[in-house]
Amino acid sequence: MEQPQRRATRGRVAAIASVGVLLAAGIVAGAAPVQAAETDLVVNGGFEQGTANWFVNNGNASDSAALSVTSDAYSGSSAALVTNRTTTGSGPMQDLSGKVQAGQTYVLTARIKYENPSGPATKQFFATMHYGAATYTNLVSVTATKGQWAQFNGTFTIPAEQNVSTARLFFETPWTSTPSTDPDLHLMDFTLDDVSVVGAAPPAARRRPSRSSASCRGSTTR
Repeated sequence: MEQPQRRATRGRVAAIASVGVLLAAGIVAGAAPVQAAETDLVVNGGFEQGTANWFVNNGNASDSAALSVTSDAYSGSSAALVTNRTTTGSGPMQDLSGKVQAGQTYVLTARIKYENPSGPATKQFFATMHYGAATYTNLVSVTATKGQWAQFNGTFTIPAEQNVSTARLFFETPWTSTPSTDPDLHLMDFTLDDVSVVGAAPPAARRRPSRSSASCRGSTTR
């Protein structure tokens, strides 16, 4: 009469063991690294908070301009207006240091417009990254028609060997060493709006347990 009871006990033990295996598998699966979700790395890209998080490119001493807010926006109620440019690199800049990673690919979009009456009928603009010192890389370009909004829309990949401890995104016109010889061609005012750089942010650094907590976990009461 006791034999069926022993078989039932063994069945319960087997079931418990199976659950344990499944739980262990779940724990192992849960330990797999999770890919960082893609996100917009630019803050206040639509300039709805004024010029917060933006400044004029300061890559060298001669880069200067005035950065203000205008209601002439592509979308929303505000955009950034750049005036009094002294070099082709004089333009709005945002610091992305600590946000971008070497070897990663990003999608960059933005809207840009110029309206100078004496300017050319069309003009090329660049979105450029300054990696510190004299390292500048043009990321995406667009040719705008005077008086019309043009769209930056492209991808860029940061080289795997690139040092990204400094990474500053800014907008400019094509470089020339003597822009003041023809300011209508090289130093026109322009308006910028809806800037976005979408990609995976660096993974958050793992916090190491403090010595006290590690000691507590390793201690036993005797």
